[in-house]
Amino acid sequence: MNEWASNPQWWISTTVAAVIGVMIPKIYRGLGAWLLSGAKGKLLKGLRHQKYKRLKKIKSKRFDSVAINREITLNYALFVVFASTAIGTLAAVINLPFGSHLSHTLTIAISLLMALPALAFEVAWLTVSSRVDDLLKYRKRIKRVHRGLY
Repeated sequence: MNEWASNPQWWISTTVAAVIGVMIPKIYRGLGAWLLSGAKGKLLKGLRHQKYKRLKKIKSKRFDSVAINREITLNYALFVVFASTAIGTLAAVINLPFGSHLSHTLTIAISLLMALPALAFEVAWLTVSSRVDDLLKYRKRIKRVHRGLY
């Protein structure tokens, strides 16, 4: 213990660690409040704008049966592409050589890399599928009032 008390390097490192330990929470609180000020409002505004754009596209297409049929066809086409890509990825992963020249982590990394196209097609298919569901839901809301459609 006497050696530590007489060592200036120990005093400097302990002092620096204490100062950093006291200052980091204060800096974090101040920086966090500065960075996140108004973030909730900006996020909600962005979500409202995205919903507005989606509803505007639906409103423009809901009277056009050809556009609705195209969306439905695109939905099924993307599903077929996703399913075939997923089956191909699964077959490729099963046939991936696992032996002395490939480690276990490398095999998993290669498998995940090969699964990225299937994931991309799945996201595209789910996006179009939800758009078709919304389109069909809002298509049912069309009513005849007097001589116009609303």
